[in-house]
Amino acid sequence: MSKIKAKKTKLDKKFTFTTSQEFLDILSESRWHLKKSQAELIRDAVLEYLDRHLPNDIKSKILKEVK
Repeated sequence: MSKIKAKKTKLDKKFTFTTSQEFLDILSESRWHLKKSQAELIRDAVLEYLDRHLPNDIKSKILKEVK
């Protein structure tokens, strides 16, 4: 599995999504053990998902890979 380099840039877009209270509880508890904010956990999870599931030709166009 390749690793993705996440740029440290100013975040200027917000979005919201609806989820269950159970998911929010899991996320809230996990953030203390992983020492990351909820937003960081969600960003990391989405990037990892894309890294695993996007076809390689598309992935190389939109994700920066660390060798």
